[in-house]
Amino acid sequence: MELNNFDLESLCMDILLSKDKKVSLCFSDELEFISNLPRLPLDYEKRIIEFLEKHDIWYKYVVDRMEKEFNSKAIYELTNIYILSEPQAKNLVFGLGFWVSEDIEHGRGIKIEVLDDGFKILEYGLFEIISYPYGLY
Repeated sequence: MELNNFDLESLCMDILLSKDKKVSLCFSDELEFISNLPRLPLDYEKRIIEFLEKHDIWYKYVVDRMEKEFNSKAIYELTNIYILSEPQAKNLVFGLGFWVSEDIEHGRGIKIEVLDDGFKILEYGLFEIISYPYGLY
């Protein structure tokens, strides 16, 4: 996977997480780093790719969180992933945007931090929370 095809206007690019799961990967326009696009520092790109490659782990983790709010028959579809951390951040934070069959008007957003030993949900709410950086990353 290569991450240097971002549209410089939208700060997004479409990626395939798996054969049948296409999502939009975007940078928050609040990040100072975006003036350096489309070239990403290699270590930063590697850390983002590592997160994306672990989607089978964090996807289940965040759906478990949404199922606490909705019933188990709800359908969840990941549509957007926002990169919310600057390259120098110790732990990267991502915003995950979901279409949810139980709330198609608002969807759901989850901010998730990548830790050395897993993931931590930082914030959960309506879809729109995902595009704003969490704290001072």
